[in-house]
Amino acid sequence: MKKSILMIMLLTVLLLLCAGCENQETAQTEQSSDITNSSETTEEKQIDPMTVEAEKVIAELYQGAEARVTASEEKVSATVKVPGLDETAMPAQEAKTVPGDWQDTVETAKNACSALGEIAGAQSAQLIVTVTGESETIYLTVINGKVAYDVFEDGEKNSSGNTITRDVFDAIDLGMTQEEVFALVGSKGTVVSGTDGDTVGMVIYSWEGEGNAGASAEVTFEGGVVTSKNQSGLEGASQNGDMESGSDSSVIIGGVTTGEAIAIPVG
Repeated sequence: MKKSILMIMLLTVLLLLCAGCENQETAQTEQSSDITNSSETTEEKQIDPMTVEAEKVIAELYQGAEARVTASEEKVSATVKVPGLDETAMPAQEAKTVPGDWQDTVETAKNACSALGEIAGAQSAQLIVTVTGESETIYLTVINGKVAYDVFEDGEKNSSGNTITRDVFDAIDLGMTQEEVFALVGSKGTVVSGTDGDTVGMVIYSWEGEGNAGASAEVTFEGGVVTSKNQSGLEGASQNGDMESGSDSSVIIGGVTTGEAIAIPVG
C-alpha cells in the first residue's frame, strides 16, 4: 500500500515537472516571437536619415506647403504643393502674364536644390524640385539648380507644353509612376499608343525634344509605371555623364540599357 502511494506521489511530481517545463518552453517561444515581431516592427518604422533631412529642408523653405520627398545617394526629389499658388498663377496663365513674385518662386526652388545637394553629398546626385498648386497643376521643375520646365517661360517649348530636355529624360527611372514622370517633365506629352491615363495596360507617351531638329523622346508605362524609355536627338548629358548630341538613342528595358545589354558577355 505504501509503495502504491509512493508511486502515485512520484508520478504526480514528474507530471508537475513536465508541465512546468512545457510552460517554460512556451513562455520562451512567446518571448522570442515577441522579440522578433518587435524587431520587425522597428525595421518597418525605420526611415532613411537622408529623407528626414530632405523633408526638413523643404519644410523650412516651403512653410505650410504639402510635400512629397524621396531621397537616395543617386537622386533626391521633392514635389511641393504650394498653398495659394493657383490663385495667382492661374489668372496669370490666362492673361499670358507672369506673376510679380514668380522669380522668387523660381529662386526658392533653386535654393532647395542646393540645400538638397548638401544633404546628398554627391556630385552625381540628381536634385529635382517640382512646384505645383493645390490643383496639382505643374508650374515649375528644377533639376540640379537649372529650370527644366517653367510654365511662364517664353518660347515654343512651353506654348505646346509637350517638350522634354535631355536632363529631364535622364532623370526618368524605371518604375516611376505616370504622375512622377509628368511632374518631372512638366506635361503629359502626347499619347502615341494605348489610352491616356491607363494604369493597368500599356500606354506610350511622347514629347518633342529640345536640341536638334526632330529630337523626341518616348516613355512606355505598363501597369502605371515606367518599363522603358527611348530618345532620339536630345542634346545634353547622358546617364553616364558623357556629352552627346545628334540622333543618338538609348533604351531601358527591364532596367538594362541597350549599351549595357551589348556589353553583357554571352556563354
